[in-house]
Amino acid sequence: MKGKLEEIISYARFANDISKYRVLYRDFDDLVECSLQEFLEQDDPPIPRHRIHLIRVKEGNRVRPVFVKHGHCPNCGQKLLDQGKTCYGCGFIIIP
Repeated sequence: MKGKLEEIISYARFANDISKYRVLYRDFDDLVECSLQEFLEQDDPPIPRHRIHLIRVKEGNRVRPVFVKHGHCPNCGQKLLDQGKTCYGCGFIIIP
């Protein structure tokens, strides 16, 4: 059975335009952003999928998150503070 992340990647590859998807993933102490296609093509060594913090898709003029790692900001992918209400990276405030 596929998880949510695998479903999103499969949908992007086979049912949608993969070029519209961007991935934010952890590389040691940095967050790196690239296209989903680039992320999937990296093979020396391949990047483990558990390092993905955020996947965004562009729909017309709008960009929306389709996957956000638990406890991370849907705006920039950084860890959230204050029991998940304020972003450490961009100051984004999540209103429940």
